[in-house]
Amino acid sequence: MAQPGRYLKWRRARCESGACVEFARDGGYTALRDSTVPDGAVLRFPVAEWEEFLAAVRSGEFDLTPFLGDQNVGTSGMGSPFQLRPSLPIPDSGR
Repeated sequence: MAQPGRYLKWRRARCESGACVEFARDGGYTALRDSTVPDGAVLRFPVAEWEEFLAAVRSGEFDLTPFLGDQNVGTSGMGSPFQLRPSLPIPDSGR
């Protein structure tokens, strides 16, 4: 079976756990994949929509801290607790 996105130049977002998101440009799309499963599924979003999503994240549109405070809201895939942090670095989409 062909590997999805094998021909793309992948860049890794900053992360602490080793399980990161990787992204690449694929024509008029931004492709995303799980760094721990490079031969796995690839999600593709039109570049304009991806840029709108990043702008919304940067502006705090999805920040749940005002509703949840600093409480832990779950665990990461590695089993360690994480907290919502509105200042997480968001990777530049390479534009």
